[in-house]
Amino acid sequence: MSKFQKHSKADWLAKVTKDLKGRPLEELNFEAAGISLSPIHHREDTAGSSSITSRQDNSWEIGETILAHDVKTANAEGLHSLNNGANALYFHLGEQITAAEIPALLSDFQPEWISLHFDLANSTISVLELAKALASFANEHSYDTSKMHCSFKNHKLSFQEALGLISWLPKAKIFSIRKELINDDLSAEYLAELLYEANKILGQPNEENHSPRKRCELITFEITATDHYYLNIARVRALRLLWQNILAAWNIEHQGITQIEGHLKTDQSTDENTNKIRLGAQAIATVIGGVDRMYIGPSDAATNPEGNSFSKRISRNINHLLIEESHMAKVNDPAAGSYFLEHLTDVLAEKAWTIFQEKTKA
Repeated sequence: MSKFQKHSKADWLAKVTKDLKGRPLEELNFEAAGISLSPIHHREDTAGSSSITSRQDNSWEIGETILAHDVKTANAEGLHSLNNGANALYFHLGEQITAAEIPALLSDFQPEWISLHFDLANSTISVLELAKALASFANEHSYDTSKMHCSFKNHKLSFQEALGLISWLPKAKIFSIRKELINDDLSAEYLAELLYEANKILGQPNEENHSPRKRCELITFEITATDHYYLNIARVRALRLLWQNILAAWNIEHQGITQIEGHLKTDQSTDENTNKIRLGAQAIATVIGGVDRMYIGPSDAATNPEGNSFSKRISRNINHLLIEESHMAKVNDPAAGSYFLEHLTDVLAEKAWTIFQEKTKA
């Protein structure tokens, strides 16, 4: 069998120049995130590049958001989601739910085998009350709290209180770093803001047995997906790359201690079929980027924020198709080796790093 002849970048540029018949190649440049990009990328441009992640595979948790207005309904929705393939439940606790009802909310769950996440923006429960209720639930049912993965979002817990909480729930993520992505052109600024907020947590006054590494273990990044396919990939990859730089500066071994969540939603369009397609494309890109957990919103979110049972099923099944049919969980860092995506990741990371450095000096 004959082999393809290898060609240098100069060979390709000569061919393109000939085909363009005098038109400059720069006329074909395009922009993404305010960055001018060439249509031609070659392995010579990414010499020495390698995978940006130390993960063993590209697996992710299948998340489902549940608006918990009452315990009985939320518990039933959670069990339905788990029985149909989800393994990460994100409860937005309503003001009606009390700390005493948390055991009923989690009834028949196996918290050692799934992850549990709680948004307290509208809750009357304090995060400490919720954490105590979770720990009590685990102890009552003889669950090992060191195997329980959970997180708490939108709370006003002080840093010192957060450090005390992990004595009850050692694997808890206390600080979720999230910012609003206004538009794709501000992707670098968006990443810089995420880095800045996370770095502030690492720089909190050092306490005994609470090293920067321990503080790092409390952090989760939430990253927003948009309809820009390539930027969805590059934002996740650039965030992981940038965070490795931050941890290296703190002398922290980065492997597996910080998670990145992908949040996908299409709440602007009322066309559900269009939204299903958009969510599918967002999901593929987010997975290629390499998130640890992914929440795919319902396609009818514009008219029904909670989603109906069918739209939720479709969102879950997008995950299943990517895992079982496309085997996208098996290939670690799928974008590695794509010269364009590696270049886009690098230039986006460089731009975000410059902005981050300017913010830290201000």
